[in-house]
Amino acid sequence: MSGSPQSSINNCESVLNKISNLYCNRLLSDVILKVGLQEYPAHRLILCASSAVFQVMLLKPEWSESCEQVVVLHEAEECEQQFGTFLQYLYTGRVVLTDATVLPILALADKYNVQDLRVVCGSYMKQHVVSAAEHNFLLSWLQYCLASQHTAAATACLNHFKWNFEQVARTSDFLNCDVGLLTSVLAQHDLVVHDEMTLYMYLVQWLEMQKHRLLAESDSAASSHCASPAPPSCLIQPPLVKLHPKLQLKEEIKEESSQSSPSNFSLEKGCTQLVVMSFVRFPMMTPRQIAHLLPLPLTIQYKEFFITRMAVGVNFQSGEWWRLSEVMECKDESLRLMFVPRLYTAELWSAGLTVDNLPALPPYHSRTLFFSTPASVSEQQNDERLEWIVELYPKVDSWRLCFALNAGIKYATSEMISTWSLKVAHLLSMFDTVWPLN
Repeated sequence: MSGSPQSSINNCESVLNKISNLYCNRLLSDVILKVGLQEYPAHRLILCASSAVFQVMLLKPEWSESCEQVVVLHEAEECEQQFGTFLQYLYTGRVVLTDATVLPILALADKYNVQDLRVVCGSYMKQHVVSAAEHNFLLSWLQYCLASQHTAAATACLNHFKWNFEQVARTSDFLNCDVGLLTSVLAQHDLVVHDEMTLYMYLVQWLEMQKHRLLAESDSAASSHCASPAPPSCLIQPPLVKLHPKLQLKEEIKEESSQSSPSNFSLEKGCTQLVVMSFVRFPMMTPRQIAHLLPLPLTIQYKEFFITRMAVGVNFQSGEWWRLSEVMECKDESLRLMFVPRLYTAELWSAGLTVDNLPALPPYHSRTLFFSTPASVSEQQNDERLEWIVELYPKVDSWRLCFALNAGIKYATSEMISTWSLKVAHLLSMFDTVWPLN
């Protein structure tokens, strides 16, 4: 009747509990999923409603699994351990994620196309990049997300890697970093590091670990009597590596190794070392730092490669621009990268500002930081200084940046002004990313 009262009842929680009780319950089960040594009673209806892959596998007559009572699934060892958690989510919509379990669960969600679980795992990764770095999961997350096109999570992991490079480089996770990922990061201007020398030493540590790994793989391959070893993958240069014809890596490797008739192992090791070291910006080192590199074993081993680049650095620092005209005017951006400073945290190039008791500050409270930096990264020109005033508003969603320049300052090039302005502006964007205000 039109005049009778109506009441909307929402009892979905009770219905969900009934469905949840079917998980791993042989009651009404019509299929068994066998993963490794474990068997999971399941229901085709639940599987097909949750996963497009299961829908095709279990309903399409072209698939043998559609008419089998026991379906064998082959998963990676890490995914086998989390398959029960993954399956339980399909029944309950609930999942407990940790830094250690989120990646295999995400891999299962990707494989079986469970979109809502993919979103949940990606969101967890974005919110826990700091914890992941502390527990040696950051780079495995990053490498997987890049490969599987989880753009938002990959961006969060990549930014943390770039902006906390030294912290990540001190973990064991860094030693497992893929060479392609490492060189991509080294090509970025917004890599935050104490100075270029510090970056160089971390790369030496990484290369030492790769040498031991390649040696172990070489010994293993020799013991298995491989008939035709695969060509070294390092001969395919990473997509970001573009080298001037006079600085081609393969030619230099052949020249450096010609006396010892290198094996595939030594050739691959040499390729990796020189590809990685080609991203070191030697002009950003002081002459004293460059001199310190001369007696190091890596420099001696690839003498021509390093001496060529060190000479570029020394000429830049001494202001002998005429010696560098060919390199600096080259249209190849990969060469011009050598003359662009990164975000260095050394005392010469940075200043710190601590904001205490942030919650108690009034909304428009500001803190001002005064500091100065050399006008040029070249020692020949760093007698001149740039004076900076940075006004920080910690509790508002916009940043105000003021530049106070001494009247007597003269800039060597307009490019230097542009470079420093962009770097300070980028630092502010980093604050906005890692310290969201909304």
